[in-house]
Amino acid sequence: MNLSPDEVRSRLEKGNKKYVASLFSTLDTSEELREYLNENGQSPYAVVIACSDSRVNPEAAFSAGLGELFTIRSAGQALLEGEISSVAYAVDHLHVGYILVLGHTRCGAVDSVLKCAKDPNLAKLLGFVKEGVAGENDPRKAEINNVNFGVRLLKERFPGTTVEGAIYDIRSGLVNWLN
Repeated sequence: MNLSPDEVRSRLEKGNKKYVASLFSTLDTSEELREYLNENGQSPYAVVIACSDSRVNPEAAFSAGLGELFTIRSAGQALLEGEISSVAYAVDHLHVGYILVLGHTRCGAVDSVLKCAKDPNLAKLLGFVKEGVAGENDPRKAEINNVNFGVRLLKERFPGTTVEGAIYDIRSGLVNWLN
């Protein structure tokens, strides 16, 4: 898809309005669409880096169907080696020019950092989120800091690509852009 960054954001915003109004009722998973995507490959218009939280579903939140979003998920939307490589694939090979770092309210990874959780299995992930939280103790501000941290990293890593941040409200379903 050949859309400008403004057109992509507008499409995401309109999709979120449909979602919040509960107008998105069916996802096209038809045989025809699957066959088209199989034969022609994917051409998503946006990369969305979102948390793995089961309450967050980027495709639903933006009323997006198969082949529209290249979604990368990790707890706290941490950008570790695998996530960065996946973004690079989308930008370099699929020519996606828009990246959205999508945090959310009541993020468990952020909460774990605020509660100083110590789990050796989560050291890298929580280390990334801790750096993103940047010492903030207010959960809402910490979530915003974490998203903005990811945005800054991706802007440095992928110059010339539009990178924005947003917070998904798990209660209302509304996505609020940070920039």
